[in-house]
Amino acid sequence: MKKLFSVLLAACILAALPACTPYKELKELSIVEGMALDKMDGGVRLTFQIYDPQGGSGGGQSGQSTSNETIIESSGKTIYDAMRNATLSIGKKMYFPNTRIIIVSEAFCKEDFASTIDMLNRAIEIRPSVKILVSKGTAAEILTAKKDGKLIAAKDFETVMESYSVSSKVVPFTLEDLINKESDGITDIALAAVETQKDEGGNDVLVADGTAILRKGRFVSYMDTTETRGMLWALGKVKSGIIVVSPSYGGKLSMEITSSSSKISSKMKGDEPSIEIDVSFTTNVDELGTSSVILTNGAQVNELALLQDNAVKQEISSAINTSMRMDDADIYGFGMKFFENQPEAWKKISTKWAMIIKTIPVTIHVTSNIAHTGMITQ
Repeated sequence: MKKLFSVLLAACILAALPACTPYKELKELSIVEGMALDKMDGGVRLTFQIYDPQGGSGGGQSGQSTSNETIIESSGKTIYDAMRNATLSIGKKMYFPNTRIIIVSEAFCKEDFASTIDMLNRAIEIRPSVKILVSKGTAAEILTAKKDGKLIAAKDFETVMESYSVSSKVVPFTLEDLINKESDGITDIALAAVETQKDEGGNDVLVADGTAILRKGRFVSYMDTTETRGMLWALGKVKSGIIVVSPSYGGKLSMEITSSSSKISSKMKGDEPSIEIDVSFTTNVDELGTSSVILTNGAQVNELALLQDNAVKQEISSAINTSMRMDDADIYGFGMKFFENQPEAWKKISTKWAMIIKTIPVTIHVTSNIAHTGMITQ
C-alpha cells in the first residue's frame, strides 16, 4: 500500500507540473541591448542596438553593422507600433531581457514621456535593472556613437555611467526606480543627462552632463553636475568623490569622501510646513596642494572640517534652488514625507503643493569627520 501510495503521489505531482514551454534559438531572435526614443512628426522613431552573437551581418535596409552590434531604426504611431515595424526589416522577433539602457531624447520627454512610463510598466520582457537616460540631443546619436569606427556597445555605456558614480555627480536611475517614483504620485523624476562629444581623434565620447528634471512626467530643465551631487547629498546617495577647499593657511586641499548618510524630516508648526535635512559624512585628506603645511595642528584640521561642511551645504542649497524654487519640482520626496508622517496635514497642503515647494523653508544641517590626514608627519 505504501508503494502504491507513493506511485500515485508521484503521478499527481507530475501531472501538476507545467509542460515544456516553447523556446527559440538565439539566432532566431534580435537581442536588443540598447533602445533610443526620439520624436518625429506624427509618431515615434526608435533606434535599436542589436547584439549578433555570430558577428553582425547587417540589418536590412536601415542596418549598419560593426563587430557584434548592429543598428536598426524603425518608426510608428506609438512605441509598440514602432517596435513591431522593426521586424519588417530584420525578420526576427525582438528580444528585450538583455536590454541594458534606454535613452529618451529631451524633445520626447517634453511631450510623450508619460507614454514611455506606461510602456515600460506594461512590458513583460524588459528587466527592472535597465538604466534610463535622457539625451540632450537626439537619443539616436547617443546609441549610434562610434569609437575607432565601431559602435560603442551598450554594455560599455553601463561601464561609463558606473564610473561617473565614483564622483557622485550622476544619477543612478533604473526602470525599478522609475516605477517606484511614479507609483507614489507625488515625487518628481530626476534622470542622468548624457551627450556625445568628439575627442582629438574624432571619436565619439559619452559624457554624463548633469541631471534632467521631469515635473509630472515632463522635462522642465537641467541641473549641472555640482547641483546633481547636492541632490545626492540630500538623498544620502553620495558614495565617493572629491571636495576641494581653500584653507586660510594656503593651498587647495582635496578631501576624499569615504561615506555619507542623510535624513529628511517633515515638520509642521501650526499650518506652516517645513523641511529639515541632516547630512553627515567622512573624508580623508588626499592632497594638500602646498608643501608648507603638514597638518599636525588640530586647529588646521577643524578649519578643514568647517570648510567642507559649508561646501556640501552650498551644493545642497544650489540643488534645491534650481529644482524646487525655479522648477517647482519635488525630486527629493519631501511631499511623501508629509504624506507618511503628517497625513492629516498633507490632506490640507497636497492641493497646493506645487506652490508650497517654491517657498517652503528648508533647513540644512551638515556635520563631517576627517578620518585620516595622510601618511606625512612632522
